[in-house]
Amino acid sequence: MYLYRIQTEDINRDAIERIFSRRFDGFTILAGSGYWRGTKENCLVIEVLADAEACDCILSTAEWIKEFNEQESVAVTRQQVEIQMVGAEL
Repeated sequence: MYLYRIQTEDINRDAIERIFSRRFDGFTILAGSGYWRGTKENCLVIEVLADAEACDCILSTAEWIKEFNEQESVAVTRQQVEIQMVGAEL
């Protein structure tokens, strides 16, 4: 299982939530402050727990965000994680 994180500017949040809701069963959006080339901006960190096969969908969604928000780039990270669900099966 992998934890994917997409880091982007906090603009067009409703549209971002809609596309993630259509493409993924679950996700988390965290709002914060980020810095890009010395400039502070409001940012979103979108986390998705998924298998390796989801990578193409994650990358295409990040590309959509980049284009939709007219950004120079959007950061995507992937980290292998172990998950233990308490009270539920994954």
